[in-house]
Amino acid sequence: MLESVGPAVEASPPKGAQDEQSSPRPQTPSPDAELVSVNKMLALLGIGRTKLYALLNADTLASVTIGRRTLIRRESVRRLIDVSGGE
Repeated sequence: MLESVGPAVEASPPKGAQDEQSSPRPQTPSPDAELVSVNKMLALLGIGRTKLYALLNADTLASVTIGRRTLIRRESVRRLIDVSGGE
């Protein structure tokens, strides 16, 4: 028969796991979000990553960098659509 050597140790949650008390991050931004991730903007506009970054580098679209994330201002997309003659 094996005897316990010490008290049982609970496994710690994986790195980056959320506490029960903290609220989880939303998976998708709300339709009214002022800042949109690059991946979400690619899906919304239906363009490729290279074209999106070309628009950002040409200052056609405005972005904000927070840490390593690049977030695109939704208002700059609206202006691009208005200038391009979109409805």
